[in-house]
Amino acid sequence: MKKFFVVLLNMLVFFFVMNIFAPTIQVKGIPGFTQNINSILVGLLYGFFMMLVPNILKFFKLGVQTSAIYLMSVLVSFIFFFASKYLLNLINLGQGNITIIPGMTITLLDQTVTIVFLSIFTSIFSVSMIKLSSSK
Repeated sequence: MKKFFVVLLNMLVFFFVMNIFAPTIQVKGIPGFTQNINSILVGLLYGFFMMLVPNILKFFKLGVQTSAIYLMSVLVSFIFFFASKYLLNLINLGQGNITIIPGMTITLLDQTVTIVFLSIFTSIFSVSMIKLSSSK
């Protein structure tokens, strides 16, 4: 049940970041499905990838601390966005300006910068949400 909660939480993180990065990321998805279903499927796939982060750390016999989880989640999310862009052809990444806070605009020059920034941004939110939900 906890793994399912982590997948759903990361899916919501993916939706949140996808709306912030709206001019630069678009879900293409699987032909024959609607845009909403494709977004849900890609979000669930992202959540599944991020659910594997603690297991990957345990496999390499690394400690499961917040810093290790963050670094591994940056790597896993980079692999996810790279694979979904170039191998699976599920998302479309581009360049553009992103306004996170009014008055603060970030310019992403190309697809590589977009993937790196997207990986860092989603990892920060994902690890933060998981740590906040597990703290008592």
